[in-house]
Amino acid sequence: VGTVKDDGLPAEGDVATTWSQVSGPEGGTAKFVDASAASTTVTFNKEGDYVLKLTASDGEKEGSKEITVHGISSDGTVNVAPQSSASASYTNGYQPKDNAKKVIDGQVVYTNTPNETWNNWGDNTGVEPWLQLKWAGKVPLKKAKVFFWADGGGVPMASSWKLQYADADGDWQDVKLADGQSYMVNQNEGNEVKFADTVETDELRVVFPKGAIVGASEFEAYAIEPVSVDEVNRLVQTGSKADDLKLPSTVSAVYTDGSRRDLAVTWDKVTDAQLAADAVFDVKGTVAGALSGTVAHIAARSDTASQTVGNAQPVEQTVYQNAKSIDLPATVPVKFPNGYNDDRKVTWKDADIKAIDLTKVGDYEVAGTVDDGSSSAAAKLTVHVVADPNGSSTPKPEPLVGWIEGKATKTTISPDSEATWSPAEGKLNDGVVVDDTWPTTDDQNVNDKVWGSWGKAKNGMYAQYDFGQSVTVDQSRAQFWANFAETDDSKGGLEVPDAWEIQYLAEDGSWKDVEPTEDYTIVRNSPASRADTDAKGWSAVTFKPVATKSLRLVLTPHTGSSTFGAAVAEWGVHGIDGTEPEPTPVDKTALKSALDTANGLDASRYTAASWAEFQQIIDAAQAVYDDANATEEQVAEQVTKLEDGQKALVALATDAAKAEAASGKYTDKSVEALNKAIEAAEGVLKGDEVGEVTQATVQEASASLNKAVKALEEKPAAETVKKESLKASIEQAKKADKSKYTEEAWQALQSQIAAAQKVYDDKDAKQVDVDAAQDALDKAFWATKPEQKPGSQQPGVTDTDKDDKDNKGDRVPPTGSAVSVVAAAAVLLTAAGVTILKHRQSGDHGSARHSA
Repeated sequence: VGTVKDDGLPAEGDVATTWSQVSGPEGGTAKFVDASAASTTVTFNKEGDYVLKLTASDGEKEGSKEITVHGISSDGTVNVAPQSSASASYTNGYQPKDNAKKVIDGQVVYTNTPNETWNNWGDNTGVEPWLQLKWAGKVPLKKAKVFFWADGGGVPMASSWKLQYADADGDWQDVKLADGQSYMVNQNEGNEVKFADTVETDELRVVFPKGAIVGASEFEAYAIEPVSVDEVNRLVQTGSKADDLKLPSTVSAVYTDGSRRDLAVTWDKVTDAQLAADAVFDVKGTVAGALSGTVAHIAARSDTASQTVGNAQPVEQTVYQNAKSIDLPATVPVKFPNGYNDDRKVTWKDADIKAIDLTKVGDYEVAGTVDDGSSSAAAKLTVHVVADPNGSSTPKPEPLVGWIEGKATKTTISPDSEATWSPAEGKLNDGVVVDDTWPTTDDQNVNDKVWGSWGKAKNGMYAQYDFGQSVTVDQSRAQFWANFAETDDSKGGLEVPDAWEIQYLAEDGSWKDVEPTEDYTIVRNSPASRADTDAKGWSAVTFKPVATKSLRLVLTPHTGSSTFGAAVAEWGVHGIDGTEPEPTPVDKTALKSALDTANGLDASRYTAASWAEFQQIIDAAQAVYDDANATEEQVAEQVTKLEDGQKALVALATDAAKAEAASGKYTDKSVEALNKAIEAAEGVLKGDEVGEVTQATVQEASASLNKAVKALEEKPAAETVKKESLKASIEQAKKADKSKYTEEAWQALQSQIAAAQKVYDDKDAKQVDVDAAQDALDKAFWATKPEQKPGSQQPGVTDTDKDDKDNKGDRVPPTGSAVSVVAAAAVLLTAAGVTILKHRQSGDHGSARHSA
């Protein structure tokens, strides 16, 4: 608790306070719940003396104060009772009605100050009195402590109590206590009980016996302390309403065991005015079960609507070594171009999660994808696996086996159950048993050999062994002694009990009877019979094994007209090894082989639906493979499912392969190989129907089928056939003048026109056929009569051509109409020549004579 005062200057300055650690034991760390608060809570990881400093500053001046405290190492829990609201079934009418709140104010009071404590003096409700704590949400409780108060008069000391919690349905259930714990009633000190399991609840109460008048100064409830609590980021449009922030009702808290819990959070108020203009501010959140609380970072910006894609910011999480598992955050902050963050949902990469080795200290990176696509970069989480600072190197104690009474660390008896001259301590388990050295005459002194009650015997009297560790016991025996050879009710003295029983301390802190598997026996040792029976003087019982830290021998003494006492020479307890044997490792070789084969399959070779079903089988098999506790039967079952699933995939792949083979896209040779693989695969399936198929056969057939599919060779792509030149030649030939040809040449030309047209109309015609048809047609077209009259020219033939052929001399271009006809023919020839040249170049065959 710190107090900070300021002189008020400067007027605009705020006083900032900070707690820090100056020194401590080696490796010791002080952790402040809120280092900026003048009064705060601090926990320590190691016991020792710590020097802590509180510093205050107003911006101009600074002051500090150091204090030395002796810190006790934290057990990983923190008192969260101050976060609750306290109530009671009834409160003393002379106290304020809400005085139950005093039990969570942190002040332990033992003196007679009623108004600073709670009591139910005057309670006439007729119900079991209770004192209750309620939180805003569920908290993970591990233990509780109650400080009772009494005034020695109207408010006596509590006689007994128990704890109850509200379950998921709101019904009250008794809290199960940890092994060896019991409800103690001690004045002027805290009465603490640890729970067997973590109690997740939002209500816890102390219940007292009906009619009890009790007082309590403080009721503490300890929850597992989280390593950290996630903060919240919100980026909203300027002018938004406070309700638009949609701050969560729970926040995720991280614990050292790798788990996360959603804890209820109550936020400080946010107003519409705070969002009316561009602003950046923080909102504090009070978290049930986490004293450190959390904070929401709010940014109201006018450009928010345009912020669509940003970058996911790296996050971190710490877990203690050897944790069983780890839960990862569901959201990550995404920073947008305007510089502000907004939380977005994230999906983490399974392979990276599986790569985290919780048994080894180190840092592990996990990549993730922001679900809504608002991040252009992958999300990144660094998991720090650190050594548990509270981890103990003390080996687990060896189990106590055989007759273990000599290993008891403490022997006690019920109140007023022994004579001072014959105590139980050092007698019951000293190994001194009845034998022939004991008295042979009545009423002799054996006080140094027995636990004797003499005249203080009473029903239910007991002796108790505490072992200091959990032991598993299945038998007990005792040697009783009577100081008279014959029982004489008129004389009294020491006598064997009429009955006896064994009780053990249960996990819930109560004492319970063992369950005998054989009846209790009673053997009377006396001066007349000194352990000389077959039982060697032992009264014995065998019972169902129980695990406990404490055991009681409970007696029903003999009664008569005179006073009788009880005497026990030795009390034996038989222990067995209750340690669960380490399970024999299950051979998972076959499962790993089947998984490797399944994961090596090419999913693209199977239908989506069939592969999805098979993937579920793979996932289930992988889960069993990863489960350290998986049984041999579970492993075998998954191997069978993988084999059956793969066989089903082969059938579907065969159908798909048949479709490929019939598509006509592949060469005959490669299709032939595929058909053989299909036939082999179908043979495997038929063999399976009569139980003749092994996993190896399936794998071989599947591999062959996949290989054949992958080896399919596509047929060469169809060539592009060009028919434009052929079409031009056909059209030219159809316009030929019959008079320019001999009858034979004309008939030949008509025949070539028909042949060329047939090739032109043939959709499957090859380029070589088109070229040949054009060559033949062109040749027939130019096969005109050798001599023509002047003025009647066939294309390419003039009167002077004939003279030229005869004269072999230089030609002079003709004039007039003849010139124009020749020019037209030349143009036509040139055009045709260019077309043919281009065609020849693309086709790489034929002759260039037509372009000459």
